[in-house]
Amino acid sequence: MDYEYIGDLCLVKTGKFKTVEVFLNFSLPYDRKTYLCLRLLDYYMGDYSSKYPTKEAMYRARDEHYGASLSCSSKVRTNLIEVFIKYSFINPAFLKDLNSEDFLDFFRECFFNVSLDERLLPEFKRNYKDRIGRYLDKPANLAHNRVMEILGEKEERLKNYDVLRTDKLDEIGIDDVRDVYDRLLRDFALDITLIGDYDDILLDYFKTLETGRRYYFINDPVAMDDIGDITEEKDISQSVLNVVYTTPNNRYNEDFYAYVLGVVLLGVAPTSLLFEEVREKFSLCYYISAHDYKNEGLVRISTAIDAKDRDKVIEEINRQIKRLVDKDYDHGKLELARKLFTDSLRAAADDPADYEEYLYHNVLNGLDVPFKEYEEGLMKVTVDDISRVFGNYKHVLTYFLKGTKNEEGL
Repeated sequence: MDYEYIGDLCLVKTGKFKTVEVFLNFSLPYDRKTYLCLRLLDYYMGDYSSKYPTKEAMYRARDEHYGASLSCSSKVRTNLIEVFIKYSFINPAFLKDLNSEDFLDFFRECFFNVSLDERLLPEFKRNYKDRIGRYLDKPANLAHNRVMEILGEKEERLKNYDVLRTDKLDEIGIDDVRDVYDRLLRDFALDITLIGDYDDILLDYFKTLETGRRYYFINDPVAMDDIGDITEEKDISQSVLNVVYTTPNNRYNEDFYAYVLGVVLLGVAPTSLLFEEVREKFSLCYYISAHDYKNEGLVRISTAIDAKDRDKVIEEINRQIKRLVDKDYDHGKLELARKLFTDSLRAAADDPADYEEYLYHNVLNGLDVPFKEYEEGLMKVTVDDISRVFGNYKHVLTYFLKGTKNEEGL
Protein backbone atom coordinates (compact mmCIF):
# COMPACT_ATOMS: atom_id res chain seq x y z
CA MET A 1 0.00 0.00 0.00
CA ASP A 2 1.26 3.46 -0.89
CA TYR A 3 1.16 6.33 1.55
CA GLU A 4 1.53 10.10 1.63
CA TYR A 5 1.80 12.71 4.37
CA ILE A 6 -0.12 15.93 4.89
CA GLY A 7 1.64 17.41 7.91
CA ASP A 8 1.47 14.77 10.65
CA LEU A 9 -1.42 12.99 8.92
CA CYS A 10 -0.43 9.83 7.08
CA LEU A 11 -2.83 8.77 4.34
CA VAL A 12 -3.15 5.27 2.93
CA LYS A 13 -5.89 5.40 0.32
CA THR A 14 -7.02 1.87 -0.53
CA GLY A 15 -10.16 0.00 -1.45
CA LYS A 16 -8.83 -3.29 -0.04
CA PHE A 17 -10.89 -3.08 3.12
CA LYS A 18 -14.57 -2.66 3.90
CA THR A 19 -13.64 -0.69 7.00
CA VAL A 20 -11.90 2.61 7.55
CA GLU A 21 -9.12 2.42 10.16
CA VAL A 22 -7.93 5.50 12.04
CA PHE A 23 -4.78 5.14 14.15
CA LEU A 24 -3.97 7.92 16.60
CA ASN A 25 -0.57 7.64 18.25
CA PHE A 26 1.25 9.61 20.92
CA SER A 27 4.85 9.38 22.10
CA LEU A 28 5.75 10.48 25.64
CA PRO A 29 8.96 10.45 27.67
CA TYR A 30 8.89 7.45 29.96
CA ASP A 31 8.24 7.63 33.66
CA ARG A 32 6.61 4.91 35.71
CA LYS A 33 3.69 6.90 37.14
CA THR A 34 2.67 8.23 33.73
CA TYR A 35 2.90 4.74 32.29
CA LEU A 36 0.71 3.25 35.02
CA CYS A 37 -1.87 6.02 34.55
CA LEU A 38 -1.97 5.27 30.84
CA ARG A 39 -2.45 1.57 31.49
CA LEU A 40 -5.44 2.44 33.66
CA LEU A 41 -6.72 4.83 30.98
CA ASP A 42 -6.69 1.84 28.59
CA TYR A 43 -9.59 0.37 30.58
CA TYR A 44 -11.67 3.52 30.26
CA MET A 45 -11.09 4.72 26.72
CA GLY A 46 -13.51 3.24 24.22
CA ASP A 47 -15.74 1.70 26.91
CA TYR A 48 -16.93 4.73 28.91
CA SER A 49 -17.78 8.26 27.79
CA SER A 50 -19.91 11.16 28.98
CA LYS A 51 -22.78 10.17 26.70
CA TYR A 52 -22.27 6.43 27.22
CA PRO A 53 -21.14 6.12 30.86
CA THR A 54 -21.65 2.36 31.17
CA LYS A 55 -20.43 -0.61 29.18
CA GLU A 56 -24.01 -1.51 28.34
CA ALA A 57 -24.68 1.95 26.92
CA MET A 58 -21.44 1.84 24.95
CA TYR A 59 -22.25 -1.63 23.56
CA ARG A 60 -25.61 -0.33 22.35
CA ALA A 61 -23.92 2.67 20.74
CA ARG A 62 -21.46 0.39 18.96
CA ASP A 63 -24.30 -1.72 17.66
CA GLU A 64 -26.04 1.39 16.38
CA HIS A 65 -22.81 2.26 14.54
CA TYR A 66 -22.42 -1.20 12.97
CA GLY A 67 -19.71 -2.36 15.35
CA ALA A 68 -17.59 0.78 15.32
CA SER A 69 -14.98 0.60 18.07
CA LEU A 70 -12.22 2.62 19.69
CA SER A 71 -9.50 0.94 21.74
CA CYS A 72 -6.39 2.17 23.53
CA SER A 73 -3.14 0.44 24.49
CA SER A 74 0.27 1.55 25.73
CA LYS A 75 3.75 0.06 25.67
CA VAL A 76 7.35 1.07 26.24
CA ARG A 77 10.15 1.10 23.71
CA THR A 78 13.60 2.47 24.53
CA ASN A 79 13.06 5.99 26.02
CA LEU A 80 9.38 6.44 25.14
CA ILE A 81 5.88 5.39 26.08
CA GLU A 82 3.91 4.71 22.92
CA VAL A 83 0.14 5.17 23.09
CA PHE A 84 -1.83 3.43 20.34
CA ILE A 85 -5.47 4.35 19.79
CA LYS A 86 -7.41 2.63 17.04
CA TYR A 87 -10.80 3.70 15.73
CA SER A 88 -12.41 1.30 13.27
CA PHE A 89 -15.75 1.57 11.47
CA ILE A 90 -17.50 0.35 8.34
CA ASN A 91 -16.96 2.55 5.31
CA PRO A 92 -20.11 4.74 5.21
CA ALA A 93 -20.25 4.22 1.45
CA PHE A 94 -21.69 0.76 2.16
CA LEU A 95 -24.45 2.10 4.42
CA LYS A 96 -27.71 3.90 3.84
CA ASP A 97 -28.62 5.11 7.34
CA LEU A 98 -25.25 6.45 8.59
CA ASN A 99 -22.70 8.80 7.05
CA SER A 100 -19.19 10.00 7.83
CA GLU A 101 -20.45 12.73 10.16
CA ASP A 102 -22.21 10.10 12.28
CA PHE A 103 -18.99 8.14 12.68
CA LEU A 104 -17.04 11.31 13.45
CA ASP A 105 -19.57 12.22 16.16
CA PHE A 106 -19.08 8.78 17.72
CA PHE A 107 -15.30 9.17 17.50
CA ARG A 108 -15.35 12.58 19.18
CA GLU A 109 -17.48 11.22 21.99
CA CYS A 110 -15.20 8.23 22.64
CA PHE A 111 -11.91 10.07 22.20
CA PHE A 112 -12.47 13.51 23.73
CA ASN A 113 -15.12 12.73 26.35
CA VAL A 114 -13.79 9.71 28.21
CA SER A 115 -15.73 9.20 31.45
CA LEU A 116 -13.24 8.56 34.26
CA ASP A 117 -15.51 7.12 36.94
CA GLU A 118 -13.56 6.89 40.20
CA ARG A 119 -15.73 3.98 41.36
CA LEU A 120 -14.27 1.79 38.61
CA LEU A 121 -10.64 2.53 39.45
CA PRO A 122 -10.16 -0.18 42.14
CA GLU A 123 -11.54 -2.81 39.75
CA PHE A 124 -9.18 -1.69 36.96
CA LYS A 125 -6.21 -1.76 39.31
CA ARG A 126 -7.07 -5.33 40.28
CA ASN A 127 -7.50 -6.26 36.63
CA TYR A 128 -4.11 -4.83 35.77
CA LYS A 129 -2.39 -6.57 38.70
CA ASP A 130 -4.03 -9.85 37.74
CA ARG A 131 -2.92 -9.39 34.15
CA ILE A 132 0.67 -8.80 35.20
CA GLY A 133 0.51 -11.75 37.59
CA ARG A 134 -0.73 -14.09 34.85
CA TYR A 135 1.98 -12.85 32.50
CA LEU A 136 4.76 -13.43 35.02
CA ASP A 137 3.44 -16.88 35.86
CA LYS A 138 5.04 -18.00 32.60
CA PRO A 139 8.73 -18.73 33.24
CA ALA A 140 9.84 -17.26 29.90
CA ASN A 141 8.18 -13.93 30.71
CA LEU A 142 9.55 -13.91 34.24
CA ALA A 143 13.07 -14.56 32.97
CA HIS A 144 12.77 -11.85 30.32
CA ASN A 145 11.62 -9.32 32.89
CA ARG A 146 14.51 -10.19 35.20
CA VAL A 147 16.96 -9.82 32.33
CA MET A 148 15.71 -6.29 31.68
CA GLU A 149 15.87 -5.48 35.41
CA ILE A 150 19.49 -6.63 35.55
CA LEU A 151 20.47 -4.79 32.38
CA GLY A 152 18.61 -1.71 33.60
CA GLU A 153 20.91 -1.52 36.60
CA LYS A 154 23.74 -0.81 34.15
CA GLU A 155 21.94 1.18 31.46
CA GLU A 156 19.17 3.64 32.33
CA ARG A 157 17.30 3.23 29.05
CA LEU A 158 16.92 -0.50 29.54
CA LYS A 159 15.34 0.07 32.94
CA ASN A 160 12.35 1.45 31.05
CA TYR A 161 11.56 -2.02 29.73
CA ASP A 162 10.96 -3.19 33.30
CA VAL A 163 7.32 -2.13 33.26
CA LEU A 164 5.80 -5.11 35.04
CA ARG A 165 6.10 -3.89 38.63
CA THR A 166 2.87 -2.63 40.17
CA ASP A 167 4.28 -1.30 43.45
CA LYS A 168 3.19 2.30 42.78
CA LEU A 169 -0.20 1.40 41.36
CA ASP A 170 -2.12 1.81 44.62
CA GLU A 171 -0.83 5.37 45.01
CA ILE A 172 -2.55 6.51 41.81
CA GLY A 173 -5.87 8.32 42.12
CA ILE A 174 -8.42 9.24 39.49
CA ASP A 175 -7.07 12.80 39.39
CA ASP A 176 -3.70 11.40 38.31
CA VAL A 177 -5.32 9.47 35.46
CA ARG A 178 -7.35 12.53 34.48
CA ASP A 179 -4.22 14.70 34.48
CA VAL A 180 -2.37 12.28 32.17
CA TYR A 181 -5.40 12.10 29.86
CA ASP A 182 -5.60 15.90 29.69
CA ARG A 183 -1.87 16.20 29.01
CA LEU A 184 -2.11 13.55 26.33
CA LEU A 185 -4.65 15.59 24.39
CA ARG A 186 -2.94 18.90 25.04
CA ASP A 187 0.84 18.53 25.10
CA PHE A 188 2.03 15.71 22.88
CA ALA A 189 2.30 15.15 19.16
CA LEU A 190 -0.67 13.31 17.69
CA ASP A 191 0.34 11.21 14.71
CA ILE A 192 -2.69 10.04 12.73
CA THR A 193 -2.81 7.38 10.04
CA LEU A 194 -5.96 7.04 7.97
CA ILE A 195 -6.27 3.75 6.10
CA GLY A 196 -9.11 2.80 3.76
CA ASP A 197 -11.40 4.27 1.15
CA TYR A 198 -12.12 7.38 3.22
CA ASP A 199 -14.02 10.39 1.87
CA ASP A 200 -13.24 14.12 1.97
CA ILE A 201 -15.36 14.64 5.10
CA LEU A 202 -13.16 12.26 7.08
CA LEU A 203 -9.98 13.61 5.53
CA ASP A 204 -10.84 17.25 6.24
CA TYR A 205 -11.71 16.51 9.85
CA PHE A 206 -8.55 14.61 10.76
CA LYS A 207 -6.46 17.30 9.07
CA THR A 208 -7.75 19.77 11.65
CA LEU A 209 -6.71 17.94 14.83
CA GLU A 210 -4.02 19.89 16.63
CA THR A 211 -0.73 18.38 17.67
CA GLY A 212 1.83 19.06 20.38
CA ARG A 213 5.48 18.26 20.91
CA ARG A 214 6.92 15.10 19.38
CA TYR A 215 9.53 12.96 21.08
CA TYR A 216 11.81 10.58 19.19
CA PHE A 217 13.47 7.28 19.90
CA ILE A 218 17.02 7.36 21.17
CA ASN A 219 19.13 5.49 18.63
CA ASP A 220 22.42 4.78 20.38
CA PRO A 221 23.74 1.22 20.62
CA VAL A 222 24.10 0.16 24.22
CA ALA A 223 27.68 -0.32 25.41
CA MET A 224 28.28 -2.01 28.75
CA ASP A 225 30.77 -4.27 30.44
CA ASP A 226 30.19 -8.00 30.60
CA ILE A 227 27.95 -8.68 33.60
CA GLY A 228 28.74 -12.38 33.47
CA ASP A 229 26.52 -15.26 34.60
CA ILE A 230 23.59 -14.95 36.99
CA THR A 231 21.55 -17.92 38.19
CA GLU A 232 18.33 -17.66 40.17
CA GLU A 233 16.08 -20.46 41.34
CA LYS A 234 12.31 -20.81 41.31
CA ASP A 235 9.89 -23.59 42.15
CA ILE A 236 9.04 -24.37 38.53
CA SER A 237 9.59 -27.44 36.39
CA GLN A 238 11.15 -25.89 33.33
CA SER A 239 14.32 -23.81 33.37
CA VAL A 240 14.82 -20.76 31.15
CA LEU A 241 18.13 -19.55 29.78
CA ASN A 242 18.71 -16.06 28.33
CA VAL A 243 21.97 -15.01 26.69
CA VAL A 244 22.35 -11.33 25.80
CA TYR A 245 24.83 -9.65 23.46
CA THR A 246 25.60 -6.04 22.59
CA THR A 247 26.37 -4.97 19.04
CA PRO A 248 27.36 -1.61 17.50
CA ASN A 249 24.29 -1.67 15.26
CA ASN A 250 21.09 0.34 15.31
CA ARG A 251 18.56 1.78 12.86
CA TYR A 252 21.10 4.22 11.38
CA ASN A 253 24.08 1.87 11.16
CA GLU A 254 25.23 0.80 7.69
CA ASP A 255 25.05 -2.82 8.85
CA PHE A 256 21.44 -2.50 10.06
CA TYR A 257 19.98 -4.83 7.44
CA ALA A 258 22.68 -7.44 8.02
CA TYR A 259 22.05 -7.11 11.76
CA VAL A 260 18.28 -7.77 11.60
CA LEU A 261 18.57 -10.44 8.91
CA GLY A 262 21.35 -12.09 10.91
CA VAL A 263 19.03 -12.44 13.90
CA VAL A 264 16.47 -14.17 11.65
CA LEU A 265 19.17 -16.51 10.35
CA LEU A 266 20.41 -17.24 13.86
CA GLY A 267 17.17 -17.87 15.71
CA VAL A 268 13.90 -16.62 14.23
CA ALA A 269 13.18 -18.61 11.09
CA PRO A 270 12.19 -22.31 11.31
CA THR A 271 15.34 -22.97 9.27
CA SER A 272 17.52 -20.99 11.71
CA LEU A 273 20.75 -22.45 13.04
CA LEU A 274 19.62 -22.44 16.66
CA PHE A 275 16.32 -24.17 15.89
CA GLU A 276 17.79 -26.82 13.61
CA GLU A 277 20.83 -27.56 15.75
CA VAL A 278 19.95 -26.95 19.39
CA ARG A 279 16.34 -28.08 19.26
CA GLU A 280 15.97 -30.46 16.32
CA LYS A 281 19.38 -32.10 16.04
CA PHE A 282 20.45 -32.31 19.67
CA SER A 283 17.04 -32.05 21.42
CA LEU A 284 18.51 -29.74 24.05
CA CYS A 285 15.56 -27.38 24.42
CA TYR A 286 11.80 -27.06 24.21
CA TYR A 287 12.00 -23.85 22.20
CA ILE A 288 14.72 -21.40 21.26
CA SER A 289 14.53 -17.99 19.64
CA ALA A 290 16.54 -14.83 19.08
CA HIS A 291 15.20 -11.29 19.59
CA ASP A 292 16.67 -7.97 18.48
CA TYR A 293 16.33 -4.55 20.11
CA LYS A 294 16.80 -2.35 17.08
CA ASN A 295 17.35 0.97 18.82
CA GLU A 296 19.78 -0.38 21.41
CA GLY A 297 21.66 -2.89 19.24
CA LEU A 298 20.99 -5.73 21.68
CA VAL A 299 20.34 -9.36 20.82
CA ARG A 300 18.75 -11.73 23.33
CA ILE A 301 18.55 -15.50 22.91
CA SER A 302 15.85 -17.18 24.97
CA THR A 303 15.34 -20.92 25.43
CA ALA A 304 13.49 -23.33 27.73
CA ILE A 305 15.63 -26.25 28.81
CA ASP A 306 16.21 -28.92 31.44
CA ALA A 307 18.55 -27.53 34.09
CA LYS A 308 21.07 -30.32 33.53
CA ASP A 309 21.60 -29.19 29.92
CA ARG A 310 22.54 -25.60 30.70
CA ASP A 311 26.25 -25.81 29.83
CA LYS A 312 25.63 -27.84 26.68
CA VAL A 313 23.10 -25.29 25.42
CA ILE A 314 25.43 -22.36 26.09
CA GLU A 315 28.23 -24.17 24.29
CA GLU A 316 25.97 -24.84 21.32
CA ILE A 317 24.75 -21.23 21.14
CA ASN A 318 28.36 -20.04 21.04
CA ARG A 319 29.17 -22.60 18.36
CA GLN A 320 26.35 -21.42 16.09
CA ILE A 321 27.46 -17.79 16.38
CA LYS A 322 31.02 -18.82 15.55
CA ARG A 323 29.75 -20.69 12.48
CA LEU A 324 28.17 -17.47 11.24
CA VAL A 325 31.41 -15.57 11.81
CA ASP A 326 33.44 -18.28 10.06
CA LYS A 327 30.86 -18.62 7.22
CA ASP A 328 30.76 -22.32 8.11
CA TYR A 329 27.15 -23.08 7.20
CA ASP A 330 24.97 -23.77 4.19
CA HIS A 331 24.77 -20.34 2.57
CA GLY A 332 21.40 -21.31 1.17
CA LYS A 333 20.08 -20.74 4.69
CA LEU A 334 20.77 -17.05 4.24
CA GLU A 335 18.55 -17.03 1.17
CA LEU A 336 15.80 -18.89 3.03
CA ALA A 337 16.00 -16.42 5.93
CA ARG A 338 15.89 -13.53 3.47
CA LYS A 339 12.81 -14.95 1.74
CA LEU A 340 10.98 -15.59 5.00
CA PHE A 341 11.79 -12.10 6.26
CA THR A 342 10.69 -10.36 3.06
CA ASP A 343 7.52 -12.47 2.96
CA SER A 344 6.73 -11.30 6.50
CA LEU A 345 7.26 -7.69 5.42
CA ARG A 346 4.85 -8.12 2.53
CA ALA A 347 2.29 -9.68 4.84
CA ALA A 348 2.67 -6.76 7.26
CA ALA A 349 2.13 -4.32 4.39
CA ASP A 350 -1.31 -5.87 3.86
CA ASP A 351 -2.32 -5.66 7.52
CA PRO A 352 -3.49 -2.18 8.56
CA ALA A 353 -2.27 -2.42 12.18
CA ASP A 354 1.17 -3.82 11.27
CA TYR A 355 1.56 -1.36 8.41
CA GLU A 356 0.63 1.59 10.59
CA GLU A 357 3.00 0.59 13.38
CA TYR A 358 5.84 0.28 10.88
CA LEU A 359 5.11 3.77 9.51
CA TYR A 360 4.83 5.24 13.01
CA HIS A 361 8.16 3.77 14.06
CA ASN A 362 9.65 5.36 10.97
CA VAL A 363 8.40 8.70 12.31
CA LEU A 364 9.80 8.09 15.80
CA ASN A 365 13.13 7.10 14.26
CA GLY A 366 13.15 10.25 12.11
CA LEU A 367 13.12 8.15 8.94
CA ASP A 368 11.02 7.59 5.86
CA VAL A 369 11.78 4.06 4.70
CA PRO A 370 9.00 2.41 2.67
CA PHE A 371 8.67 -1.36 2.86
CA LYS A 372 10.12 -1.63 -0.63
CA GLU A 373 13.30 0.18 0.41
CA TYR A 374 13.56 -2.02 3.52
CA GLU A 375 13.25 -5.09 1.34
CA GLU A 376 15.91 -3.78 -1.04
CA GLY A 377 18.26 -3.32 1.91
CA LEU A 378 17.74 -6.95 2.94
CA MET A 379 18.43 -8.12 -0.61
CA LYS A 380 21.91 -6.58 -0.55
CA VAL A 381 23.08 -8.48 2.54
CA THR A 382 25.88 -10.95 1.81
CA VAL A 383 27.50 -13.82 3.68
CA ASP A 384 30.46 -11.50 4.35
CA ASP A 385 28.12 -8.92 5.87
CA ILE A 386 26.65 -11.56 8.17
CA SER A 387 30.13 -12.63 9.24
CA ARG A 388 31.16 -9.06 10.04
CA VAL A 389 28.01 -8.38 12.07
CA PHE A 390 28.34 -11.50 14.20
CA GLY A 391 32.02 -10.82 14.68
CA ASN A 392 30.97 -7.68 16.57
CA TYR A 393 28.72 -9.53 19.03
CA LYS A 394 29.90 -9.06 22.63
CA HIS A 395 28.52 -11.14 25.45
CA VAL A 396 26.97 -9.06 28.20
CA LEU A 397 24.81 -11.41 30.29
CA THR A 398 23.89 -15.05 30.74
CA TYR A 399 20.82 -15.32 32.93
CA PHE A 400 19.58 -18.73 34.07
CA LEU A 401 16.23 -19.16 35.78
CA LYS A 402 16.69 -22.62 37.25
CA GLY A 403 13.59 -24.69 37.90
CA THR A 404 13.84 -26.65 41.15
CA LYS A 405 10.89 -29.00 40.59
CA ASN A 406 11.46 -32.54 39.39
CA GLU A 407 11.77 -32.35 35.60
CA GLU A 408 11.09 -36.02 34.92
CA GLY A 409 8.30 -36.66 32.48
CA LEU A 410 8.51 -33.26 30.80
